[in-house]
Amino acid sequence: MILKCVGLTGFLLCCISVHAELFKASFQAPDNKGRPRTYGIEVELTKSDSDSISGVIKNIYGTNACRWDGITLSGGTTSAGGVRWSSEENPMKGCGRLVFVGHQEGSNWVGHFLRFQGSKIDLVLEPAK
Repeated sequence: MILKCVGLTGFLLCCISVHAELFKASFQAPDNKGRPRTYGIEVELTKSDSDSISGVIKNIYGTNACRWDGITLSGGTTSAGGVRWSSEENPMKGCGRLVFVGHQEGSNWVGHFLRFQGSKIDLVLEPAK
C-alpha cells in the first residue's frame, strides 16, 4: 500500500491510500482471419479512495502484431456504480486502445472490452496469485 502525502505548512497530510494489484484474464477473440483464438492479459490496476483508477498493461498474450507492455490506463467509477477504464492509444499503427467496462465482484473485475479484434469481449480479471 502506498500513502500519497501532501505537505501543508510544515505538516504532512496523508489523504489518499492507494493499492496497486496485478490482475490476469484469459479470453477468446477472433484473430485477424476471424478464427477463434485464446488471448491473455496482465494488467496492474490501482483504485484510489477517491474512486479513480490508474494502471499499466503488463502484457497481452496471443497477439503478435501489437505490443501492449507499458501502455498506461486511467478511469474511474461510473454513475451507475460500475467501473470503466481505457488505455492510452497504442503507438503501433492499427492497435488502438482498450476500454474495459464492468463492476467489481469481490476481488474480481467482471465486465467486457468494448472492442478487441473488432468484437465485444466478456472477461473476468482475477487477482494474480
